[in-house]
Amino acid sequence: VCSGCTDTTNNIVQQYAAKDSRIHAHFEEQRTGKTSAVNYILKHANGDILLFVSADTLPKKGTFAKLISKLADPQVGVACGNPKPVNEKTSLVGKLVQLLWGFHGYVFESLNDHGLARHATEIFCVRKGIVDKLPAGTINDDAYIAITAKKKGWLIKYDPQAQVFIHGPDSFQEYFQQRRRIIFGHYQIRKLTGESPQYLVHMMPTHPLQAFRLLPWLFIKNS
Repeated sequence: VCSGCTDTTNNIVQQYAAKDSRIHAHFEEQRTGKTSAVNYILKHANGDILLFVSADTLPKKGTFAKLISKLADPQVGVACGNPKPVNEKTSLVGKLVQLLWGFHGYVFESLNDHGLARHATEIFCVRKGIVDKLPAGTINDDAYIAITAKKKGWLIKYDPQAQVFIHGPDSFQEYFQQRRRIIFGHYQIRKLTGESPQYLVHMMPTHPLQAFRLLPWLFIKNS
């Protein structure tokens, strides 16, 4: 979906669509935002599985197949991959980014076999029909889709080998701007669904022992 693009995006997409019949391009004159684009895909995409990849990522070879294979389990509705930041640890911000995503992966892996995962990542696949439409203005579409799947009784699985490379913030200003947006998005999800996508917020009252077992990792890795 090319929504109100003012650069050469439309031409590039048309060139690839001409080479590969699997690419279906939809062009919009007015910029309507990501939520509108995702809703168009949810409505018009064919097939039983939808795969979402953030635009600023680079998936490792074989990642798509690994994620899709997780849905061979009829109880799994969402499968998500492992974001790996490429930021160097030579700066304090780089160390913080590595720590944040390292803890993110550790939490996912720890909860994987307990059926407690309730979030998606920068790359995930979902069974078509679990979510038909996102509410207008949804900030964290991946979190909304995961929470919706969870509320409908589906399992969310994480594959640490399904890696996707990302580049985190390079400055504290960028870092705090990103975190502010994500936190506000989580607040929005809670308002829309009645549930928090944040693991520790959700687990503290419901699974306090498992929540506390996750915290030592931060001190061990940061020591």
